[in-house]
Order: sequence, then structure tokens, then C-alpha cells
Amino acid sequence: MRIVVYSRNAWLMHDEAALALNVVRRGFVELLAPLDYLQTAPPLFLWLERAAALTLGANEWSLRLFPLLAGLATAPLTWRVGRRLLPESAATLAVGLVALSPALVQYAALVKPYALDALVTLLILDRVIATVEHNAGASQWAALAATGLLALVASTPAVFVLGGAIAFVLATALIERDRTLAWRGMLLAMGWGAAFVALVATVFRPAVADDTSTGKFMHWYWAANFLTSEPPGITTKFLALLWGALPHTFFGEAVIPNATTLFLAAIVVGVVVLVASRRVPVALLLTVPGTALIVASMLRRYPIAERLVLFAAPLSALLVATSQLGFRYVRSQRAEEWLTATATVAILALAAQGSVTQVELISSGHGSRVLVREAAAEHARGAPLWVSGRGESVWRFYTRPDAPPSQPRDASLAGLFGGHELEPDLVIGSWYSILPERILPVRDDTLPAQSSEWSATEAQRIRALTRPCALVFLSNIQPGEATALLTSTAALGGRLTRSFRSSDAELHEVCFENHLQQGGRQVPSG
Repeated sequence: MRIVVYSRNAWLMHDEAALALNVVRRGFVELLAPLDYLQTAPPLFLWLERAAALTLGANEWSLRLFPLLAGLATAPLTWRVGRRLLPESAATLAVGLVALSPALVQYAALVKPYALDALVTLLILDRVIATVEHNAGASQWAALAATGLLALVASTPAVFVLGGAIAFVLATALIERDRTLAWRGMLLAMGWGAAFVALVATVFRPAVADDTSTGKFMHWYWAANFLTSEPPGITTKFLALLWGALPHTFFGEAVIPNATTLFLAAIVVGVVVLVASRRVPVALLLTVPGTALIVASMLRRYPIAERLVLFAAPLSALLVATSQLGFRYVRSQRAEEWLTATATVAILALAAQGSVTQVELISSGHGSRVLVREAAAEHARGAPLWVSGRGESVWRFYTRPDAPPSQPRDASLAGLFGGHELEPDLVIGSWYSILPERILPVRDDTLPAQSSEWSATEAQRIRALTRPCALVFLSNIQPGEATALLTSTAALGGRLTRSFRSSDAELHEVCFENHLQQGGRQVPSG
């Protein structure tokens, strides 16, 4: 599935292009500084992307290579970890859930770090289990310590998984009354903790501080996605978190009624089975990361969204698979085998259906890529051009990826999203919808599809560009955006003479036949 999606070579979306521009423009050391275009990503992920771009060129194939490799590695590593913890039948279910997860399939073909997050989780599990359960020597403990340090610079949520690893080590030491193991666990905790604090104070600071543009944007953008009492309430938010992290991650569009309840029940059964079989350290290893995530979100330190909790997908898959061991309490071995096989087939059939649907939803067309090149060719021949705010990163990546970014006029949100003139006869419009992410849709967030204050301002910008025509390029289009803009340009006397549309991009030529050029041109400010 992952290779199929990767082979379609879809054009970059807004966030992908924005992150890619940082990778293309900067050196390895510069990637440690605050990123442009309000982007954040772990340093090791950025370095891998930079290495791919230098080696294979700055294109979709190279930039998506490491996410693909991370995605492909998750299934075999899940099998390796699963066999350390579970019998073969249960490990098979865990592997199937991870391999067929629509969310993991999707992010294995995007220039984003979420596929790597899941792989890092599995690497931590594999190393800590192998080190503790096999009475490893000093070299293996050093390898575990190094794995944890690398995880912190490779995956933002890795700190939660490392918390589970520490709990696993200390619980094992307590049960076995092993003081040496306890001391090693505490040394790991101090070393990893000190490294995490140092990263938050330096490399990660721009994303969390209130006095930086990126930090200010992040706090505003994720404000509604913490497990706090603000509307729609902590219970509703928690249920949305469970839905996104469990049924929607593993079933996608094939989700069935009451799937959240069924997944949660399976996880609870899995934990009970582990505790009943005196494997409390393993139960802590698999549940502490999720618990730490919930606490961090309640403290407004980590927002909740499906992609941000994708690191926990292998943990959930292993716990769901562990629940199959509960069938052992059925007296008949034949009934146990039948129940195990039936549950596995039913779960993986839904996962496969969701994965196939996800692949079908992903565009295989050339989208913005072709329209950008058409617009760039005409602009080079003298045609004025207006580019939508959300299309700026796509435009830059496919035309001038090495050009320095235009800096915001101020650190306010209006300054970050306001339109600006990129060069003579090329204007970047202000963003159509400047809305924070919501854990649940909000009706008031839907903007009008007809003319609005935004579309009236941008139509004036387009009219000021015309000689007497101008090109209008929109990418990563929001619902109602194109309709509102074209309605407002028509109200000013604009006439569409040509239009090209793809799955998520549009290119129009708008002419104002009665528009008279007067002495100079002013582009209205946003």
C-alpha cells in the first residue's frame, strides 16, 4: 500500500512544500534554527530530508523517500517486537493492524515526520525489551542510552515512549529486586531527561515559546486541542482523541459503529491479561506513553490530533493483539482457536478496506505541479500573477525553491497571514481562512462561498495587477475560496477568459476590459 501511494508521485501539499523549502534552502546547522513558514520538525528528520535532497535532488521522490522507508520498516519491526512479547497469532494481528493502518499508509508518502514517529516508538520498544530481558552487558546498555538520545532528536513525542521504557526498567528491577537494574534505569531517566530539557531550551524553544512567531502561531493554532475544560468539554475531546487514535487510525473510512468502544475494550482486556499473567512491566511499557500524553495535554503541553498521536499506533496495536490472549480462558482449545482466527480476520478485513479506500482518495494527478509550471511560463512572458496565500509555498517550491522567504511584516497573526508583493507583477494574497485546528468541526468556521471582505480585498489586488488581464493561481483550496474570489472579481467587472482545474488547484485568467492603468500601480495591503 505504501509503495502504491509513493509511486503516484502526487504533488506536494501546502505543509509539505513549506517544510521542503526549509530543507532545500538551508544547510544542516541552519536547520536547527527556527524554520520559515511557521514549520516545526525534529532535527534528525530534517537532516535526513536534507541528505536526500542533496543526494537525489529536491523533488517529490527524494523528499518522500525517508518517510516511505520508515513506513516500510514499521511492519517487520512490529513483528520483531510482537514476537518478543506475544505468541505468533497475536503478533500477526499487531503486524496486520500496523501494516494496513490507513493513517500510517498515508503519512508514509508525505514530507512529514509522523511515519518516523511510529518507527522510533518501535525502535525504543525493541531495544529496551532486548536489553532488560536478556541481562545485557554494558555495551547494550550504552546502545539503549544512545537509542533514546537519537529518538529525542528524531521524534517529538519520543519522550512519552521513553517514559514507558523507564517504567519498564524500574518495574522489572522492583519485581526482581535488582538494585543494579534500578540504578541503570535511574541513570537512563536522568540522562534522557537532561537531554530533553536541553532540547526544549534550545532547538525546540521557538515552537513552544510565547515570544516567537512560530510559538505564537502554535499556541493559537492548537488552543482548542488540549484536554481541558474549555468547549466542547474535556469528555468530548477525550472521546474525539480515542476515535482518532484507535478506529480512525486503523480502519479509516471503513470504521464501524461503536468501534471506539470495541477498541477501548480490547485494550483494557489486553492490560488485564498482562497484569493477570504477572507481566506488569510490559503493561507499563505499553500504557505509560499514552498516559503521559494525556497528562501533557491536560497541562496544555501537547495538543491532540490524529497525526500527532500516530506514534502510539504500534502501542495500541500490540495491546489490541494482547487481548486475544484472553481467549485462553475459554475451556475448549478448539473454541479458543476459532475465536482467535475469527477476530483476526474480521479486524484485518476492516483495516484492509480502510487502507484501500485511503489509497483511492489520494490524488494520482499532477495537480498544482502542472498548473504552477503553466502559470510560471506565462508570468515569465509578462503576465501579472496573483497567488493564493495557502498556495505560496507550493508556488515557491515548484518555481524558485532556493529564493529566501518573504518575512512577515510583524509578529502578529495578521502580519503572518497578510498578503504581500513577492516581486513586481506577482502578488501573494492573504489567507482565505485563518482558523485554528479544531478537534471537532465548528459550524461558525465555515466561510461564505459568495463574496466576503476577504474576497473583496483580494479582488481589488487582482484588478490592480491587470494589464488588462492577470493570472489567478489557487492551491490547497479551502471550501468556498475560489467561488468567493471569482464572485468578487466579477462584481468589479472581471471576466474569466480561461480556467484550468485539478483536484486541489485552479488557474484562471481574469480580464478587466474597462480597467485603465493610471501612472503607477498600487497593490492594496492586507
